[in-house]
Amino acid sequence: MGRCGKESETSLLGFPCVEDAQCRSRVKNTACIRGACRCSLGFSTYKRHACLAPAKLNETCHTQDQCHLGTKGSHCKFIIPRVIGRCQCPNGASLVGAKCLRSAAKLGSRCQLPTECGLIAHAQCAQHPDKPSTCRCAPGFTESNDLTFCRPLYKEAPALPAALGQPCVASAACRAADPNSHCEAGRCQCDQPSTECSADNIGCFNHTFQCRATGRCISWYFVCDGRDDCGDGSDELLCRPPHGCPTLTHACASGQCVSRARLCDGVRHCDDGSDELGCRRPARGLANLLAPHTCPAGSLQCRSGACQPAATFCNAVLDCDDGSDEPHAACVLGSVRDGVPCPFRCDSGRCRSTAILCTGTDGCGDASDEARCRTCKCPSFKARARSSKPYKFYG
Repeated sequence: MGRCGKESETSLLGFPCVEDAQCRSRVKNTACIRGACRCSLGFSTYKRHACLAPAKLNETCHTQDQCHLGTKGSHCKFIIPRVIGRCQCPNGASLVGAKCLRSAAKLGSRCQLPTECGLIAHAQCAQHPDKPSTCRCAPGFTESNDLTFCRPLYKEAPALPAALGQPCVASAACRAADPNSHCEAGRCQCDQPSTECSADNIGCFNHTFQCRATGRCISWYFVCDGRDDCGDGSDELLCRPPHGCPTLTHACASGQCVSRARLCDGVRHCDDGSDELGCRRPARGLANLLAPHTCPAGSLQCRSGACQPAATFCNAVLDCDDGSDEPHAACVLGSVRDGVPCPFRCDSGRCRSTAILCTGTDGCGDASDEARCRTCKCPSFKARARSSKPYKFYG
C-alpha cells in the first residue's frame, strides 16, 4: 500500500520530509537528512531547486562551494554577480596537485607544506629546528643565482663517480665509487643502510668537505682555494658562477666563492672585496666605540672586537692583539670557561679550529683530527647474506 497525506508530498531543498523519495522526485542528488531535504554529500546547494556537482578550475560555477568541492582553495570568479562564473585560484595562489596554494615564487621563501614549493621544479619545503621552514632545492640540485629555479649539480661532469651521500642522478655514478650503493632520492645510499653507514652517516667529521668521486673528506680550509686538493677537482668545481657556493666557503656578492680561510685576513680575494666587508671597526668616534661590532659569519672575533680568519684559533700564533685567539685554558689545558669556544675537541681534550680537520697533518698532537677523513664502505652482498635482515636489489 502506498503512502498518503504529507508523507507522499514532494519537497524542495530545505522543506520538511520523511523519506528520501520526497526530495529526489523534485531535486536530483538529494536526500532527507535530519527531517529536511538537503543535497547529498559532495554536491553544492543552489537556491531551492538544484544540487550542483563539483566544478574544477576554469569550469562554469554558480556557487563558491561548487568550486571548493572541485578544487580545494579555489573560488568562483563571477562573470554575472551571484549567477554564473568560472572557478579560479585566488590571486597569489596556483594549482599544486589538487589544491590551490599560495606557492613560493622564489627559493628561500617561507613554507609550511611540501606542496607550497611545488611551482619550483626540484624544490622542497626544508624543515629547520630553530627557524621557519623555507623552500630549498632537493638533494642533487642547487639554487640558481636569482633563486627562481634549481639546477642539477655536477652537470659538467656527469660521468664523475659519486661517493656515499653525494648528489646523484643515476645509480651508475654511485656504484662507480662504491659497488654496494645506489642513487636514492637524489643522493647515493647504501643498498643496505645501517646506523653505522648510510647517506646520512658517511663516517667523516662534521665541518669537512666530502670529495665527490673518492669519498675523501678534506678541511674547509682547502675548498675554493684555487687548487685541486681532492684529486677529482670537486673541491673547486662549484666555486664560480653560475653555481651556488659550497656551504663551507665564503660567497662573494659577485657569485665568486673563496676559501673561508681568506675571510678577514686583510687581503681582498673577492672581486668586490666582500670577504673583508665588516671585518674592521668603523672610523673612531664615541658612538662607534660604544656600538657593538659583530664579525662576519665564519670568521673569528677577538675579545677586542677585531676579526681574524677562523683558522687562527689555537694555532699557536698570536693573531689577535689581545691574545684572545690563544686562550691557554682551551688550547693547552682543554678547559672551556667564560664563554670561550671549542669548535673541535681533540681526544686529549684540547680545543682547535675545525680548519685542522682532515688536513693530512696532525693538528691535535694525538692525530685525532685525522681519524675520520674517509666515507665508510657500504656492506657487501656477502655481508648482507650473512645478516638476518632481508636485502634488496636495485636496478
